[in-house]
Amino acid sequence: MSFLRTNSGRFTVLVMLFGLLLTVVLISLRFGSLELSYREILHALFFENSGINYQIICNIRLPRVLLGALVGSSLAVSGAILQGIMRNALASPGIIGVSAGGGLAGIVVMLILPQFGTLLIPAAFCGSLGTALLVYLLSWKRGISPVRLILAGVAVSTMLGAFSSTILLLNAEKAGGVLDFAIGSLAARSWQQIFQAGPYMAIGLCMALFLSHRLNILSLGDEVATGLGIRVERTRLLLIATAALLASAAVSVAG
Repeated sequence: MSFLRTNSGRFTVLVMLFGLLLTVVLISLRFGSLELSYREILHALFFENSGINYQIICNIRLPRVLLGALVGSSLAVSGAILQGIMRNALASPGIIGVSAGGGLAGIVVMLILPQFGTLLIPAAFCGSLGTALLVYLLSWKRGISPVRLILAGVAVSTMLGAFSSTILLLNAEKAGGVLDFAIGSLAARSWQQIFQAGPYMAIGLCMALFLSHRLNILSLGDEVATGLGIRVERTRLLLIATAALLASAAVSVAG
């Protein structure tokens, strides 16, 4: 266990996990309505630029697998940030309403304002960030308490979920087109969604990496963080914005 606490040990673990990720991606590319061998997959990836195997692998399966990895990493990092802020292992983007806010904004754009469909990701981000700020303000009382933050988040998340259900009921004739988005799905996703949401996810992941040391200090408690020179409220708000960016980017493409 002491080896894992060293830099070389952590690097070794990261390399092993990255290798495992590549293995899972390769396995995922094999299965579908047409099962392909690993030789056919590698040939389609590196030596073909046309043909049915190339179309299946490069234009259908690969973007969905990569998008699934990006969505999963974004939600995982967003959850880790919120767990550090709240010092609660059960915290997640859904707990404080970030996912619900982005989902509501997405449903509004798709059903009520379809002419602004190209602004789905910015709208989802604004919805998530607005929800995070609302929860932050509702839980403020001479500072932020993690318990108040969670309670306010659960209440706001439930309220926004009710709003989303109401909009779907009032637009039942058009709701079928956003059913996958409301439930959550990677079906029919392509490179376009990766190009749209990828930059937002990359920015959010870079911000999370840059702020990771502050998050570690903040998780020790506000008094300790203040004593070590961290501006607690400013840092907490910046971390919440980062979590909102990651969650909203994931929600905008996966529902």
